[in-house]
Amino acid sequence: MNNQGNMIVNYEEYLAYDQAFQRKYGHLFHAYPYAMIIFDTILRHNENENKTFYQNAIKRLKSQYKYNLKTFARRPFYLISAMINRQPAWEKSLFVDLSKRFAYLSSRLEEVCRESGVGIVRYCPLRSYDFKLAQNRDRLFADQQIFSPGIKNTIKKITFENLPELISNKKLLHDLNGEIERNVEKLAAIMNRKKIRLCFTSGDQVYIKQFFCAAAQKAGIPYYVLLHGYTQGAKYIGVLPIHANKLLVWNNDIKNRLSTALTKSSRVEEKDKIEIFGYPIYDGVYVKKYKEKYREDPRRITFISQPFEEMGVAIDRETIYSRLQQLKMKGFDVVIRLHPKEKTKHDKIALIKHYDLDISDGELLKDLIESRAILGFNSSVIYEAKLLQKHVFQIKGLNINYLHEDVSKICIDEIPELGSLILQQPAYSGDDRLIADFKEKLKMMLDEVNVL
Repeated sequence: MNNQGNMIVNYEEYLAYDQAFQRKYGHLFHAYPYAMIIFDTILRHNENENKTFYQNAIKRLKSQYKYNLKTFARRPFYLISAMINRQPAWEKSLFVDLSKRFAYLSSRLEEVCRESGVGIVRYCPLRSYDFKLAQNRDRLFADQQIFSPGIKNTIKKITFENLPELISNKKLLHDLNGEIERNVEKLAAIMNRKKIRLCFTSGDQVYIKQFFCAAAQKAGIPYYVLLHGYTQGAKYIGVLPIHANKLLVWNNDIKNRLSTALTKSSRVEEKDKIEIFGYPIYDGVYVKKYKEKYREDPRRITFISQPFEEMGVAIDRETIYSRLQQLKMKGFDVVIRLHPKEKTKHDKIALIKHYDLDISDGELLKDLIESRAILGFNSSVIYEAKLLQKHVFQIKGLNINYLHEDVSKICIDEIPELGSLILQQPAYSGDDRLIADFKEKLKMMLDEVNVL
């Protein structure tokens, strides 16, 4: 066992990737900045030479506009709702588009806004439109701008094979650029009429997120992105470049990584957009309530699984599960926590059961509190376990970037000896801490932009 990972973040790799991307596509982003919003994330995955991610990016883009008979029938009502609800319901409001992962933070934000008389506006896509929302002024009906005919027709044409042909069609890009620019201006006007003072979101990379970011900036509205997870990989696809006014990250480690990468790139100025927010999933108030309900089991060890196969990384699961089984035979309660993408993988579940290992179906925080030790690869759960001051171990040997230099690394064959390793290693007691109370943190953020 040692405290060093077997990989160092290679910033030169990011520099080479960024320079190659700019040489190949920079002229297109300069000439057609709005049109390239559609292709941006897809091209970045393509240049990373990961066909799976590249194809998934295309699928996700197409899935956002696909309509069935129900949505087709709803469209006239959606457009009427858009006309009705352009007027503001509040003197000040926020546009909030946070992922489900930040549900607790969102609920605390709602409390702050409700107490201060500030409204919250959320995007309502046509595919999830409900007639009950028809007169809700807290919804932003923007699909007529985001998916106008020319945009929709272009997205329909995108395939793995014909993308080079599309982006070399100057007439297509010219027309598309004009259409998106006009639509961005329309959405900016709507956002101003809604009296939106800040956009607080969890992304500025994929098409819809970039569209909202461009509209907010056109309207002079600050656009903040809360980083979704712990940064992984040396090319930072999905994180860089920073289109938003601010990128709010979890800790100083992430800030330093991204700042160093940007310093070596063509966008040095973007590093000034990075600010530390803190861990955004739960705060000290929330954890205290859970600790009153649940207690640590000194014999429980939780293994955090990840869907590496879907990312093109080979992993010997049989060896890992056999070593976990050996650990269990020594009297430990070994539990495997699956990633959401793995919960429908029946072959993976069957293999876990073959080795007589238990699968958790409980809440993540409950699992972490009840565990004496957390074992995993480079999941952001490793960081969460650190914040809860657990014994944390990372498995080395895969071609992945390790998250933390201050977390003990072990080989797969050392897993059966984890019990004795726990006795040798104190629980994590580093500098990172939970935010004491989200409400106070959010009030400070809103005060900075004169929302409260």
